[in-house]
Amino acid sequence: MSQPLIDAYGLTDVGRIREINQDHFLIGHLAKAMVIQDSSGVFGNADALFDDPLGRLLLVADGVGGAVAGEQASAFAVDSVARYILSFMPWWRGLGGDGSNDLVAEMESAVHACEIELRGLE
Repeated sequence: MSQPLIDAYGLTDVGRIREINQDHFLIGHLAKAMVIQDSSGVFGNADALFDDPLGRLLLVADGVGGAVAGEQASAFAVDSVARYILSFMPWWRGLGGDGSNDLVAEMESAVHACEIELRGLE
């Protein structure tokens, strides 16, 4: 099954009421990769190997309506969810197959882990 083409672009705006833009986003390609520390030359001068992209990650964290530290909270949310996906979630197993329910559950776990971390910062 071929992946749908997605052309994504991100932009935030401070709006008409706030003085500080509290919104954050991330657009990324999900692909298995390997960083090469050293090699006997089998891979030429490559410093990394990448598999075909398996999907896209589109994260949006809306600011907290002018709340104290809302900008930091939304930035933390994007950072936390992205790192959870990269470090803990075996997302590559669920993409392109029948694991869509598993992928949704894993994404919910990522958001829940971020929420726990944010509450710990209060």
